[in-house]
Amino acid sequence: MRDLTLIEVAAQFGKRLGPVGKRSFCPLREHKRRDKTFGTFLGRDGTQMFKCWSCDPPYNSGDALKLYAMLSGMDRKEAWKHLRDQGYAVPGMKDEPGSRRSSSPPPKMRTPIQGQKPKPDGILPLDLSLWQKWYEQRLGAVERFAEQRKLDPNQLRKLDVVDVAADAVGFGYRDPDTGLPCRVKVRPIERKSFWIEPRAPEGVNAAAKSPLYMAHSIEYAMGGLGVIMVVLEGEVDALTLRSLGIKNVISLPDGAGSASRVDLSPVWIGSSLLLSAVDADDEGEKAHRELFDRTYSQMGKTIGRVYWDKDGKRYKDANEARLAGFDKGDFLGCLQRAADATMGFAVNMGNAAE
Repeated sequence: MRDLTLIEVAAQFGKRLGPVGKRSFCPLREHKRRDKTFGTFLGRDGTQMFKCWSCDPPYNSGDALKLYAMLSGMDRKEAWKHLRDQGYAVPGMKDEPGSRRSSSPPPKMRTPIQGQKPKPDGILPLDLSLWQKWYEQRLGAVERFAEQRKLDPNQLRKLDVVDVAADAVGFGYRDPDTGLPCRVKVRPIERKSFWIEPRAPEGVNAAAKSPLYMAHSIEYAMGGLGVIMVVLEGEVDALTLRSLGIKNVISLPDGAGSASRVDLSPVWIGSSLLLSAVDADDEGEKAHRELFDRTYSQMGKTIGRVYWDKDGKRYKDANEARLAGFDKGDFLGCLQRAADATMGFAVNMGNAAE
């Protein structure tokens, strides 16, 4: 059972907070000086806490439950009961305020309290009851897919790969701001095709509005990105590296064609070294040029090119290399060579793997 986070609480009321350790604008009230005075941090027991340097005590600090109570206008006990009834785990939920024991069963999956609001671009919100069903059901599709791709099924499930049907898996996308599920790309196991949930209304280009695929758990999505970032072309390639413990990998949401239109801000922010490991084919080279041009023109940064080479042979993508026998060391070696070539000197790849 996972604790409710400050980011999720703020999102329920249309507010936005940065990751733990970063300051944000105060979600509680408008201050005369519009500075980022609202800080978040981890308490001694690992609980997320907040403090605002512009608010007056005792309303300037507390945990996620207190923040929810203040934003909703409830007292702490009412807020706790409301969250419990909605299936949330919150700090202090083991014991109800004012009592020693709670009989409420732990939830299997979190869902937003007020539901997701329609996006201004017109794309329908993800049906979270459908996501929860896929998240919980066990039909064996993930295991079959993992065997085909030489991946660990248990690791894939931790990375939001779900059984949509007995012959199809779904790759779950999460909103980087809230950590909530926002998109599922469904792929049959035996053929290369896919469909997207939620369905976009007619005339809306959903691909242009899709987030990057972050092949990692919710902790990575909320914890910020590292110094070295690797961009790949597909979910399977991202999962291949991530399942081997190579972190900070992100995939284009809809293949090479989305390199020209997807929001790249999660890649740019906080990354001092960018590497492109898109497919080694004509479409992949075009995608790399798009990434290079956009990165240089908009951020003034260079993005290096990664190829999966071994013993004089070049593989098209990361999963093809994995199926041919690449191990973690082989992948890190290719990343190291690309990093050194991009920067012009030896790069410390210490943060590229767990």
